[in-house]
Amino acid sequence: MVLISPVFIRTSTIGKEPKMKKSLKRLLLVCAALAVLAFAGCEKKGPMQKAGEKADKAVQKTGDAVKDAADDTRDAVENK
Repeated sequence: MVLISPVFIRTSTIGKEPKMKKSLKRLLLVCAALAVLAFAGCEKKGPMQKAGEKADKAVQKTGDAVKDAADDTRDAVENK
């Protein structure tokens, strides 16, 4: 190290990137690549996802039908 005024300068690392900075760049590059692959994989719906969506719709329709039946029953009881 060389002392220039109150600032220390490492002469051995001038022009070189510290190892941590290189590791961080590599980590960010890997994360970005994984994110791109993950989003690309989610683009198309598979058979299990389609089946799940159909099941969700069926449950929703059943819930709506039960609610409608409960409303009709309540109205019938109130109007008696």
